[in-house]
Formats: sequence, structure tokens, C-alpha cells
Amino acid sequence: MLEFVRISRVIHWQLLHASYLIGALALCACQCDYTPERLPSIPKTAVWAGGPDGGAWIECFLDTEKSANWCSVWDDQAGHVVARTFYVLRDTGEPVTESELQYLGFNGVEIRLADRRLLEPLKFHLTEEADLPPPPVDPPRERAH
Repeated sequence: MLEFVRISRVIHWQLLHASYLIGALALCACQCDYTPERLPSIPKTAVWAGGPDGGAWIECFLDTEKSANWCSVWDDQAGHVVARTFYVLRDTGEPVTESELQYLGFNGVEIRLADRRLLEPLKFHLTEEADLPPPPVDPPRERAH
């Protein structure tokens, strides 16, 4: 009987260690890098945001004159531009600072930031389409992430 108790304890500890190992492996699997190859049409300053099901390359700048963020979004598979316009926060209609431009993804219209807030096209906040300011002639490209 004593031998049975000793073997049961050994098996218990082995199962416990195995469950910790499986948990650690699962945690590592959740933090995989799904970044696809950067196509030639995508600038080096664009940042990929997405997950295992896909994503987009995003590049935004703060335009203080327009009180908005000028953003370009590229399809991660084909490399073509899918959005290029001024964006502001959905809740406030204000732009975000350069340091807040950390991205989680793009849903086809809105850019989700790392802090879970949403940037949406400025035209959603204007009363008339004519109020939309013209895009910058040559947006800066030196910003580092």
C-alpha cells in the first residue's frame, strides 16, 4: 500500500509539471508574430497590424494644421492602398498624438489602436463632404515606430 501511495504522488507531480508545460506552450503560441512579407509597394515606415487571419499595413501622421491624422492603409496580400484619408478618434473627433499611433488592426473603415480606441475617417465627423481638407502634398516619411 505504501508503494502505491508513493507512485501516486510521483504521477501527480508529473501531471502537474506537464500541465504547466502545456500552459507555457499555449501562452507562447498566442504571442506569435504573423507579420507577412513586406511587398515593394509598401513603405518601410508602414507598420503591420493584424492576426493569424490577416491584417493591413498602416502608416499615420499627426497633421496639426488639419487637427487630424493623415493615414494610409495597404492590403497585406496585394500591397495596394485600401484607404488614404484623414482620421480622427471616433468618440471625440480629435486626432491622436504620434506616440499614441500604435495599431491593432484595420476593419476596412476604422483603424483600431493598441489602447482599443478607434480612428475613423474625418468625413464621418463633418457636416458636408466639402468640409474635408485636402490631403497633404507630401506627407512626411521619417517617423519611426
